[in-house]
Amino acid sequence: MAFVAMIYGLVTANMKDRLMDETRIKQMIIDGLITIQNGENPHFIEQRLRSYLQHNDDKKTKQETKCARDRKSRRKSRITNDG
Repeated sequence: MAFVAMIYGLVTANMKDRLMDETRIKQMIIDGLITIQNGENPHFIEQRLRSYLQHNDDKKTKQETKCARDRKSRRKSRITNDG
């Protein structure tokens, strides 16, 4: 039963992350189109849209760091339990 609950939690979290990413992409597109329509400087538009990508990269880096920390912690506990 615990295994099913764990899988359900992982799937739900994954779906939530995908929905948030999709929403962010759509917002980026809308933002880009509005700034083009307003006749903004292309350099300004590029910088503005890059901020969306930077936010996404920061999010991935945090997730990767957390996963690495979790793996290290699990390894350490296995060594402690085996030894």
